Amino acid sequence: MIKKMTQYLLQRRCALSLLLMLMLLQPVMAQIQTREMYARLDRETQTLTLYYDTNFRVGEDQAVSYNPLWMLVDERKKIKTVVFDESFKDARPKYCVTWFWLFEALTTIEHLDYLNTSEVDDMRSMFSNCTRLETLDLSSFNTEKVTSMQTMFEGSTNLRTIKLPKGFIGSSVTDLNGMFRGCASLTELDLSGSNAEKVKNMGSMFYGCVALSNLNLSGFKTGSLTDMRYLFSSCQSLESLDLSGFNTENVTSMVAMFSQCTSLRSLDLSSFNTSKVIGMNLMFYNCTNLESIDLSSFETENLQQMPHMFYSCTKLETLDLSSFATPNMTSMLSAFQNCKNLKTIYVTSAFTTDKVTEGPFAFAGCANLPNYTTDKTGVEMAHTGEGGYLTAATASWVRWDAPTGTLSFHRSGTKPAGDNIYELQYGNRQDWNDHAAEIKKIVFKAGFRDETHTTCSKWFSGCTNLTSIEGIENLNTSNVKNMSEMFGQCSNLETLDLSHFNTENVGNMSNMFKGCTKLHDLNISSFNTENVTNMYGMFDGCSSLETLDLSHFNTRYVRNDGMNYMFNGCSSLSSLDVSNFTTDKPSMHLDGLFKGCSSLQTLDLSSFSTGGASSVTNMFDGCSALRTIYVSDLFTFKYGVSSSNMFRDCENLKGANDFIHQNKDSKYANYVSGYLTKKVGTNGNEIIGATGYTLTIDALPLDDSKAYTLYEDCNVTSASYARAMKSEWGTLCLPFTIDPTSEANTCNFYTLQNIGNESVVLKLIENGTVEAGQPVVIRKKDNTQTDILINNVENAQAVKEPKNTNTGNRLMGTFTNMELADDCYFIANNQFRLVSNYKPAASGVKLAAFRAYIQPQEQADVKNAPSLNISVNDKTTGIENTNVLDLLNDAEAEYYDVNGRRIQNLQKGINIVKKGNKTMKIVCR
Repeated sequence: MIKKMTQYLLQRRCALSLLLMLMLLQPVMAQIQTREMYARLDRETQTLTLYYDTNFRVGEDQAVSYNPLWMLVDERKKIKTVVFDESFKDARPKYCVTWFWLFEALTTIEHLDYLNTSEVDDMRSMFSNCTRLETLDLSSFNTEKVTSMQTMFEGSTNLRTIKLPKGFIGSSVTDLNGMFRGCASLTELDLSGSNAEKVKNMGSMFYGCVALSNLNLSGFKTGSLTDMRYLFSSCQSLESLDLSGFNTENVTSMVAMFSQCTSLRSLDLSSFNTSKVIGMNLMFYNCTNLESIDLSSFETENLQQMPHMFYSCTKLETLDLSSFATPNMTSMLSAFQNCKNLKTIYVTSAFTTDKVTEGPFAFAGCANLPNYTTDKTGVEMAHTGEGGYLTAATASWVRWDAPTGTLSFHRSGTKPAGDNIYELQYGNRQDWNDHAAEIKKIVFKAGFRDETHTTCSKWFSGCTNLTSIEGIENLNTSNVKNMSEMFGQCSNLETLDLSHFNTENVGNMSNMFKGCTKLHDLNISSFNTENVTNMYGMFDGCSSLETLDLSHFNTRYVRNDGMNYMFNGCSSLSSLDVSNFTTDKPSMHLDGLFKGCSSLQTLDLSSFSTGGASSVTNMFDGCSALRTIYVSDLFTFKYGVSSSNMFRDCENLKGANDFIHQNKDSKYANYVSGYLTKKVGTNGNEIIGATGYTLTIDALPLDDSKAYTLYEDCNVTSASYARAMKSEWGTLCLPFTIDPTSEANTCNFYTLQNIGNESVVLKLIENGTVEAGQPVVIRKKDNTQTDILINNVENAQAVKEPKNTNTGNRLMGTFTNMELADDCYFIANNQFRLVSNYKPAASGVKLAAFRAYIQPQEQADVKNAPSLNISVNDKTTGIENTNVLDLLNDAEAEYYDVNGRRIQNLQKGINIVKKGNKTMKIVCR
């Protein structure tokens, strides 16, 4: 009984719980299934009401979706009132595209604050063509997620006021094209604080807003903008505009941007970046009240089109286009036409018309321009100087912009006023130096190229936060005499291209790059230093520079202390070419010249003449990786020269002797018993060095890829030569002594013994040596090998010239590439071939280095033979005279010449004799 009662109670409890759960879930489920956004039209009152509830009437109401609020166009045009029911405040629509489009009779929208737009991402054409709507209060709108407001109010011709929340254009918007286009009654608009940094298209945004007199764009930010065509076109009531927040760096078109803005009196566009703009057609067309335009920041290198740009700007008297550079301009049609009060158009040499193909009427009606005549109004008059209508800008000035940390250099008709505007000074200090540590960026405008200042001393000294310099090619240095400390202590500057610099008049480059610790890419390839007298500390502290090629530097006029500490602290330099430096001034100082160059391994100082030097203190101090210093006989020092710590810490330095820490002054600055190496030649790009009382080259590896030059004969410890050789036979002329019997050599060596009518006779060198510079013929020991390798004898000699004879049929050698004379023979495919026989099929024959050729005796009979076969007069081919007589009497013997032709009898020269299975070579004299 108890058990049954327990089961009953448990079942009842479960049933009650399930019933309670169903009762709680029922309203929620019903709401999820039936609640929706819809519109209901009262045709009697022409009122459209929007709901968000469960009372949708099928066939009578219209669901609210992506489309207009009412689909039937004829009925839509008659709707007078729109009401948002209180229920709609819970709705979260995602689209408002064309909701009120073509509501031409609409005059009132009630409870618009019930429209929650927090999830809306598209408002295109939302209120477009609401032609009777006069006011709109959108102050409750949340536009955080909206991406497009294209044509949002377009064609709402009677809309007089729009109340917008602060920052109405949100950070997600990308398209504002035609947003207020045709809002002809709109008188004021506050878009201040809008974040339009993602907006790409603002074309025609305010086009045709003819009554708009107050447009607040303060704090209006842009960043991705590319299209500004017709932006303010026909805004006929606007008298002023603040566009200082506009970032236009990506804009490509400004066509008709301000056209027909007939009330505008002035425009400050000094913040505009126009570097990517291609078209400025009609930009200020018919701005009839415009009295001034600030275009000082315009960059027009990419500008192609400016037809009608200033057409009928009838109140303009002065136009400063000195910032304009127009190398790509193609059209100036009517560019200034009917600017009847225009007296001056300032330009610089950067304003060119070389590519202009369309230029009629460019100056038509500009009667007040200098030199104007009515019969010359085309683009051909767009120049300064004699007869031209343009005026050369002569004012140079510098602007400091503290918010961006930018220092910019300008050239214009007149210098603007202001505390942030500076003139160029002629001393060692400029007014902008007070901001040196704040400067992050330097810009040279195109027009500045006409400024020919005479000094750049300390211009950017102490600019420790400078990271970029733009347009430095516009800095004209042709008259500059002083560049001392020009970039001194620019410790954050990493790259610097000065390849355009004209330095022919510069006398002082001291400390020019001192302290540029991050500078790793420096182009000074065009520097002309023939008049420089001071290079003191020029690269001092440039610890990131890895290579410097100063082989073009002329240092003949550098004063006696003008090279001190020039490369001090260049700790990353692994390559430094100072091979043309001259240092022969009396009492020359070379103190600390290479101090701290701890990555340098070699230095070529063979051009240094130091006999008159009075001080070389710390010259190589701290060059801990330095292995070799190449010098000439002019690298000597007089008694008493100051040289303390000249070689301090040069622990890897080796010349005739290894480095010893306590021996670090000029006493060891020699190649006989000290740390230096004499430069005695070159092997390609490598220097050949020698040391010791008897000059000895340590190693001399030669091959055909490197040109060999030796200035004087030396000994050589280790020398070798290698080259690819396909044929069995070849020629050779090496500058070092060879042991022909060495097993290390992969070929045999032969001398020229005789030249016959059709062949040459060679003799094998079986003992002795092949002297340095002796030309020889070589033959591979194994014909399957693809290259040859030759080594020197122990304690070999190295010579600077081949040992060529002067008379007779001779084998001549060369260490360099050379063009052979027509009567010479060169070896190819195991034959010596006459050069003249290869003309005119080839222009000539060029012999490679380390080769030999045959130079026949003048008037020799063999001179005309097209080719000569090779034979060897050695033990294996010679036979005794008695055997020759036996062969002559042997009827079975057959005789052949070297070309394999059968002959009746032995002849002078080389003969091939066959008897049975035996073949032998016989030379008859």
